[in-house]
Amino acid sequence: MSDSREKIIVTQPEFDKGHRVFSVSDRYEYILSDGEEASLTRAIIQHEARYAIVGIIPYTKTLYEALPKAGLIARFGVGHDNIDKELATSKDIFCTNTPEVLNDSVAEHTVALLMEISRKAGVMNHLLKHGKWYIEPGFELKDKKIAILGCGRIGRKVASILHNGFGMRVVGYDEQLNLINTGAKLDLFTEVSSSLEDMLSDIDFLSVHIPASKENMHFINDQVFGLIPEKAWLINTSRGVVLDELALFEALKSGSLAGAALDVFENEPYKPVAENADLRTLSNVIMTPHVGSSTKEANDRMAEVCLKNIGHAMCGEYHKMDLINTEIVSKYIYNEGITEEETEK
Repeated sequence: MSDSREKIIVTQPEFDKGHRVFSVSDRYEYILSDGEEASLTRAIIQHEARYAIVGIIPYTKTLYEALPKAGLIARFGVGHDNIDKELATSKDIFCTNTPEVLNDSVAEHTVALLMEISRKAGVMNHLLKHGKWYIEPGFELKDKKIAILGCGRIGRKVASILHNGFGMRVVGYDEQLNLINTGAKLDLFTEVSSSLEDMLSDIDFLSVHIPASKENMHFINDQVFGLIPEKAWLINTSRGVVLDELALFEALKSGSLAGAALDVFENEPYKPVAENADLRTLSNVIMTPHVGSSTKEANDRMAEVCLKNIGHAMCGEYHKMDLINTEIVSKYIYNEGITEEETEK
């Protein structure tokens, strides 16, 4: 008797993260791939699959050629700079992500990095376990000033925790000053500014929460470091490409920046962007391997949303999906593209 369940190709790391959800759903047959585009493509072709759940590895060509019309690439996560939305749309392939579900996890990891900066618990734990009774005084966060670069949902969550929980002074950078209109300034931020120079002039920390985009490529660069006080620390839990790591290395080495705590990098797994610019060699750098969203709760929610989007695609409920290439919808709703008969082929 043949298995009539819908086949979904899932990259191994994402299956491992979401296995608690995937394992209890008997609606689908999961076929695992290592995630590299060539392997993923072969699996889709071999199993004639219409749907793929993927992580952060970049996909540039063959994935879009392998999936059929009305197929779906479900990004297990929020950031989708690794997906070529224009190419997918030209091939009549839907692309979705999992918005909202990891806000708390990323915000809490940002705060965890901030706590490591201020109290160095990880450093002292390591030394103590290696026989060194080393005490380094920390500092309190109350009344310290932190700038939030990117005042979306995660940035506002971080602001809420730090302002309401720690009594920090929180300033936000908002190009259009939309936060003032929403009233968020009164609840979360001491100040909201559309001027980077004004916002960064006297801060203790800068926390980055802007998405990866062409406009934001190396947004944090040597010019920005020139605006930040020498006492300040940089925290980045957004995307590695928004930060010029070579400029960061020079700023940290020269002392024009006190330190950096990074969860994301231009190359993942981490690899220096240039020779003699290895951030791992600097004592004033804290690094974690892109785990901001990796909690049991967030992973479960991401798996659930991926399956929800696939379920909507199977039922033709395109308007209910968390689309990241929204322009494709017009082809289906207004019959400008493929027909219902074509989607069943």
